[in-house]
Amino acid sequence: MSKLIRQGEANLVSFGQSGGAATTVDTAVAIPSGKVIVAIQSLSDTTAFSTMTSEGGEYPELGASVVLPTGVTLFGRWTALTASAGEAVVYFS
Repeated sequence: MSKLIRQGEANLVSFGQSGGAATTVDTAVAIPSGKVIVAIQSLSDTTAFSTMTSEGGEYPELGASVVLPTGVTLFGRWTALTASAGEAVVYFS
């Protein structure tokens, strides 16, 4: 059995409890004010993105090169996302 050392801090971690949305091809995901995308789960054989802006801007060119197969979940923090192919579900924090 796992034991949390700092449970107070662990309770502050969010992995999508703030809701989510489905992507639509060529339409930017509407991210609620004050939130970011923390996970992207692919629902199609090939889900690709034309825009994928990381929160800190560390990976500005990432969007065009990311293609996810069915069932893969990508974790991170994004402030903008637009799918160019396929379908995905995104989760907010």
